[in-house]
Amino acid sequence: MTNMILLGHPKMDEDFWSWFAGFWEGEGCAHSRRNTFSYTNGKRYSRARLDVAQTDAKPIKYIIEQTGLGGMYIKPKQPNRKVCYVWRLDKLRDIIPVCEQMLPHLRFRNQQVQQFLRELKEWESEAKWIGWTAREIAILKELYSKASHEELKKMLNRRWPSIQAKAQKLGLRRRHNE
Repeated sequence: MTNMILLGHPKMDEDFWSWFAGFWEGEGCAHSRRNTFSYTNGKRYSRARLDVAQTDAKPIKYIIEQTGLGGMYIKPKQPNRKVCYVWRLDKLRDIIPVCEQMLPHLRFRNQQVQQFLRELKEWESEAKWIGWTAREIAILKELYSKASHEELKKMLNRRWPSIQAKAQKLGLRRRHNE
């Protein structure tokens, strides 16, 4: 999964991950909350997030350009403060590979990220449903009619019924049946 999503991106290399890890160590945040009660719908949920905040938008735009993941959020200017730009990931399927890629390059916060990864992987293994990322949908649209179901299962790290259900919702058709 990690190789498909991140290492396969044409612009990314070890220099990027080294820079990103250092930038994240200084400006970033990893946050998780499990079994939080929602007063709006009465259900419990778990949430994870990986952020980098900066008063200059250029590094944030660079991260988005390089990874193709996440988005930039702008915190409004407050009295005596500058506008803050935030890159944020909030999907397990994006957060886990990013953390795995930056882990070897971390110098000060590697234990924190290792613990964060253990927790997220535990959540992922317990999850009954994990949402589809934009990148996974793009891969599915491109390859659903061309690749075998075994290849799709391996590339997307999903079970065949899940892939078929998503393809049906997207109106995709296979050229050949297996």
